[in-house]
Amino acid sequence: MVSASVNMFPELNSVLDIKTSDSIIGKSVGISESDVDGTFLIHHFLSYFLRNDHPVCFVTLVQSFNHFNTVSKKFGLDLAAKRNTGQLAFIEGLKSLGEFYTLDDKYDNMARGDNPFVEKGTSKHALAPLYSYIENICNGFTKDRSKPPVVIIDDISVLLSTGYSLKNSISLIQYLQSYISKLEGTLVLHINKGKGSCDEDAVSVWKHMCHFFPLQIEVCGLSSGYCRDVHGELNITQDNSLHKHQVKKAMQYKLTDKTISLFAAGMSAAVL
Repeated sequence: MVSASVNMFPELNSVLDIKTSDSIIGKSVGISESDVDGTFLIHHFLSYFLRNDHPVCFVTLVQSFNHFNTVSKKFGLDLAAKRNTGQLAFIEGLKSLGEFYTLDDKYDNMARGDNPFVEKGTSKHALAPLYSYIENICNGFTKDRSKPPVVIIDDISVLLSTGYSLKNSISLIQYLQSYISKLEGTLVLHINKGKGSCDEDAVSVWKHMCHFFPLQIEVCGLSSGYCRDVHGELNITQDNSLHKHQVKKAMQYKLTDKTISLFAAGMSAAVL
């Protein structure tokens, strides 16, 4: 078992081939889950980038700030302190989207013809205000911080379930990825594909992410069903720029409060 006192799950960094913070900066990371909870990866990346002094814009569409702060404190990281110093910008996504909706007149002068954020048949500009909000925060980071910014969104499938279209959700991803890449920063997106990966729109978004994101991590339940000693599987796909092909790894994991155990698929005695 590996201690998590320095970084949250160092064993996970080894499997993902993240030797230094620089080795992942400039990349887009896609995380999907089905049948199991994959948010431990969001906690991991949030902790990892903050500990390596990167400014982080964290958009959560599911949990509260208190939830993430409570989990982070188990690993010796105080998110409130990071927020107070300006290293962490925390956005409660659904609350912000509700506020943006009531202030939508501000965007009435935007050209609709080429604006992918505008829904047909509506005057509302959908996700454009959220994108602008994130962009403004990252622009501030570039002025005040020496390291490239990181944007983390958990969980983008919530946009689909609350009425935003597939086109709008994919447009948000494309715009964010293009913008963050110009800053040489990192984008981390988490999506829930539904039980048995049956949410068609979420699966379509994930396919888009797989096409454009150089690091993809799929978290899913065991095909054999529940096991007390093995909690799920990680399917990792990474672009290998040196050899111009993808590297794939299949791992199983067991998660505890402060550690993760990883082993090659099928190698745990619990599922042999």
